[in-house]
Amino acid sequence: MIKRWMLLPLFAAGLAGAEPRHAGMVMSWTNPDTGLVVVTNTWCEPPVEGASAFACLGANEIQGGIGLHPYAHIISARQTKTWFGYAFNIEKTGKGDGLRLSIGPAAATAGPAGFTQVPLPKYDAGPFMIEPGDIVRIPLLVNPSTGQTLIDEIQIFTHAVDTNELFADPAKAEAPRDFTVQDVEMKWFDGTLFLNKKEVKTVHGGARGTVVWYSDEGIGTAVMSFLPQSAPGFQKAGVISGRTIKFTIGSNEYEWRCKEPILPGDGTYNLYVHWDPRPRHPGGHGSASTGEGALRSISGNLAAQ
Repeated sequence: MIKRWMLLPLFAAGLAGAEPRHAGMVMSWTNPDTGLVVVTNTWCEPPVEGASAFACLGANEIQGGIGLHPYAHIISARQTKTWFGYAFNIEKTGKGDGLRLSIGPAAATAGPAGFTQVPLPKYDAGPFMIEPGDIVRIPLLVNPSTGQTLIDEIQIFTHAVDTNELFADPAKAEAPRDFTVQDVEMKWFDGTLFLNKKEVKTVHGGARGTVVWYSDEGIGTAVMSFLPQSAPGFQKAGVISGRTIKFTIGSNEYEWRCKEPILPGDGTYNLYVHWDPRPRHPGGHGSASTGEGALRSISGNLAAQ
């Protein structure tokens, strides 16, 4: 149970980005005030091969997920109706690309309604100076039964980034193998959304993967894949062609126009969509290898609880 966890003091430091990194639950979104891109990576240390990013919480503890907010990073557990997290503030210094970062406690109202806040240490870090891409590592909680620590990493960028490239290990040589459909990824970057042929939103940045998702106020949450998905709720609702994604939900037609081709090749391909009219993570987007994984990562709906 989360409530039995020990708490750790805050440790935040800029780390060299050259070392191989473990990718857990990776999310990214754009801060609405500064335009800066925030990337978070939440994982257990030491990680367990084949286990989820939240395995150290114990079986079935995280049935919610990560909440993406402009100024806070929140994790909720639906089974125990608890949540925890921290707030942060980012400022441009006006001197080159330097950034000023502060980390503090999350407001009591930041979590989902009806959930109990699990207190973390009273963070009082900063303001301190970082450069774009620096990794700030924050141990959150430790499981006394396993000795594993839930780690959060936060990175700030001044431009859109491909989160997959952040965790690539160039020193790891891969043996030759046959090409499979699992090697194909959607590339959804720098898109403009049209609703019923009217432009409503432009997104800087994006995601790459078998399944990608986007969520925002006034639009809802769309989880999209070029492959059929076994997770419930996915339906063949549109097509991918060149730089364009089109799908229809009810009487509404949605169209994403991106700056780069979304899939390799010149064909027109079916699009499978899981649609939720609620903004699960306002301004957030991400990717996963399966529809089930994408739904699990965005199921902690903090904005619409």
